[in-house]
Amino acid sequence: VLSMLKKGISRKILAFALCVLLIAGMVPESILAAEAGTAAQGQSGAENVLAEEGAVGEAVSDNKNAPETGEDAAEERAVSENDPAGETDRKTDEPTEDATELEPAGSGTEEPAGTEDELYVGSTKVTGTGNISGIKGGSASYDAETNTITFTGNVTGFTGTNDVGSGDTAQIYYNPASSVSDPLKIKINNKVTLNSATAYGFFAGKYGSFDIEGDLSIENCTENAVYADKNITLSGNMTLKSTSSALFSSEGDITFKGGNISAESTKDGDPAVWIYDPGSWGG
Repeated sequence: VLSMLKKGISRKILAFALCVLLIAGMVPESILAAEAGTAAQGQSGAENVLAEEGAVGEAVSDNKNAPETGEDAAEERAVSENDPAGETDRKTDEPTEDATELEPAGSGTEEPAGTEDELYVGSTKVTGTGNISGIKGGSASYDAETNTITFTGNVTGFTGTNDVGSGDTAQIYYNPASSVSDPLKIKINNKVTLNSATAYGFFAGKYGSFDIEGDLSIENCTENAVYADKNITLSGNMTLKSTSSALFSSEGDITFKGGNISAESTKDGDPAVWIYDPGSWGG
């Protein structure tokens, strides 16, 4: 019987078999006592197993209902904030439709506000250091750092003219942006000869001054051979002739630094060199 119990035979079946044998008078009392003890041990073991399972269940239930620790709560909040929709496991390799493309730093085209100096030789606008086009009989270049035009060769004229206002034109037009601008320096290595019926030879607008050096001839201007709002400085061999005053300064001085300079007005009553005095018409 004990061997059968160890093999896992159902106790109910064994008990039934023992009852049959007992009725038949074939089972010793010692076997019945052993069976009773084994059955009791089996029942006690089962009760102990059930008690242990209940204890484990209660422990699990208590652990689920127990309040979270500070670290657990912080970790749960961090997960919830970083993945509010619970989409951590979803692939995010592909960009979203509303992703904004960043423009490269420094890709803008806006320029600071301000007025630049204006400089024209004939109808050619000079915007920076380099050669100047439209020069007849020679060549010319401009140095923006020193604000200097240099003529080379026997220059006989320029292509086109520039409008200085009121329909008047000039061969060279200089209009500085501010009163602190440097004078426009004109350096002539060989000779410049301008013989055309423009209003002005060289014209410097508001704040403008000229510093001219070299061999220069300007004739047949209907206004002034050289006009400047501010100062005119001359040195070299020059012939300047116009209908009105050959040299005219509106608010500055006219200075001869050396050489052989001839200035002539073909209009009666107009001086060849005129420094305008607002308080006395006629300068």
